[in-house]
Amino acid sequence: MLALAGAAISQGLQSRFDKARVLANPGLRAKVLRKLAKDAKLAHQIGLAGDCYYFAGTSDREEFRWDAAIECFKDATNLYRQLEHWKDSGFALHQLGLALGQKGTRAEAVKAFTEALVCEEKASDDSGREETLTALALVYDDLGERGEAFATLKRAIQPGSTPNQRAIALNYRGRIFAELGQEREALDDYQNALTIFKEVGNRLGEAQSLHNIGLTTNNLGDPDKALSIYREAIPLWGNDRPDLAYTLNAVGKSYKDLKKFDLAIGSYRKSLRIAKQSQNRALEALLDNNIGRALVEQGKFEAAMAIYEDSLCLSANLQDFVMRAETLKNCALVLQRQRLRPLALVFAEESVRICQRLRNKIKTMPRASRASYVQVVTPTYRLLADLLISERRIPEAERVLGLLKDEEIFDYSGSYLVRGAAPSEIEKLGIEGKWWAQWLKLEKGAHQVLTEESNLNEEADRLTLSRGNASGVKRRLTDLAPKVALVKVALAAYFKAIATEIKKGDARLRDEIAKRESGFQSHPRP
Repeated sequence: MLALAGAAISQGLQSRFDKARVLANPGLRAKVLRKLAKDAKLAHQIGLAGDCYYFAGTSDREEFRWDAAIECFKDATNLYRQLEHWKDSGFALHQLGLALGQKGTRAEAVKAFTEALVCEEKASDDSGREETLTALALVYDDLGERGEAFATLKRAIQPGSTPNQRAIALNYRGRIFAELGQEREALDDYQNALTIFKEVGNRLGEAQSLHNIGLTTNNLGDPDKALSIYREAIPLWGNDRPDLAYTLNAVGKSYKDLKKFDLAIGSYRKSLRIAKQSQNRALEALLDNNIGRALVEQGKFEAAMAIYEDSLCLSANLQDFVMRAETLKNCALVLQRQRLRPLALVFAEESVRICQRLRNKIKTMPRASRASYVQVVTPTYRLLADLLISERRIPEAERVLGLLKDEEIFDYSGSYLVRGAAPSEIEKLGIEGKWWAQWLKLEKGAHQVLTEESNLNEEADRLTLSRGNASGVKRRLTDLAPKVALVKVALAAYFKAIATEIKKGDARLRDEIAKRESGFQSHPRP
């Protein structure tokens, strides 16, 4: 009887596991699997508990919940090790390494991947070896250890490697070449990977290789050819819509480079719809900025500022300060084009302040954020200096250019090439501080409304895709519409009020500028 009862419990747990794994919502899937893992442990079903934690972790990774994913993969690893299931331990450690790398704790990621390789050796099954070595190489690349990265990739690309894994490693090596500015070498690797993927019939691999070839071709100055390559990649993605979103974003960039702004915006918006459906908030924020820049090129400044406000809300939710710095810089560029230079200065100053605070944290940033930071820094400082010069605030401009020099001698792996005092803070004038305080108050109110609107839109998309009843969510969106309209009215009123102050030539602003210049003359930058 006890054996029969135990078998029934085991079957019941397995049935719950099978149902949980196919839940469409990753957050709900992870929650159910974590609860099931505890029940399985109580029933002494250790292997099943490990599987529950493993798949809960992969679900958390889908939604960028790195800490939750890391804990799940650690729990899975410990349970598999109890059973001496070395292959499963290797899988869990591989996933742990990926999550640690994406969180930015790269030294721990190296340890996890190294342990995964040891477990694969113990299992006498090296079928995942090349994939783990490739992932380890990317972490070394993130750490700025390019020599280790290339050496590890060489271990992954061995004569005994499977064609598929060899192609994956070639794609990653190509990406490292591209980061080093060696586009021709990158193209060679991408082309070789594409050939292999075609031979083995890996359509997603083909799509990724074509995407990479398109990016490099565009960077080499041939957006027309890049577009033709992207058109080959798009149908190959099939139902892999999250990756399709990145290719559509790249298509938008090529159209923008060709000055075909309507087509660029159309492609960005297609990508944005997919990003929202897949809840990729980071890509949403990036696309908002891309759409905004294209709108600026068309002279549609108010529309650009409205979409930048969306991006600021998203970056706040994600705590993505690099994206916030980029968006504030873009806001400053719009205000500059609208001849509101004193206000543009406020946004540019805040963008520079964020860059200064981020500088010492760059070593722990995810790969995408590090690359974005490097791209943001110089244009942001130069924009602020240009605005100060245009306002005849020359001593302040010289101070900003001095700070840019400090940035340019900074080693972007996170260590200083020249040691010295911490960089000087960019300080706002009194009236600039008032304008910024007003903006933050406006942004706080807008943040609540726009976040609610974004969440409702995502829920409506999810229900529509799953053929559920979205009528209730759509009614809530309709009820929210007046508040969204008020946000836009308040945004327009803010800029109009400050434009009026600027036109009046506020005497306080002139007095503050004079006092600051006098202070710089008394205390020149060393």
